[in-house]
Amino acid sequence: MDKLELLFSKYKRNGSKKNRTAQMQRVKAVMRHAGVFHPEQLGNQHAYSFYRSLVMKDASARTIYYYYLALCIVWELMKRPNKPPKPLWF
Repeated sequence: MDKLELLFSKYKRNGSKKNRTAQMQRVKAVMRHAGVFHPEQLGNQHAYSFYRSLVMKDASARTIYYYYLALCIVWELMKRPNKPPKPLWF
């Protein structure tokens, strides 16, 4: 079990399983884009870079917002003091 699965294990037990799984897949996409292997390595610059790549791919504002919400969950689970950066394109 990788670090992200371990981080999300308790979170995925409650609520909509489909939504929680989709959020984890979104975080995995951000991690792949950033080239990191552990969620602790994700930072603000990784989030901005990923948002930029989504804009370049003509992703909708709603899609970008869903990625932002997934990153909010990761920041909350890692007990970081702030929220991840919001996309600048809203």
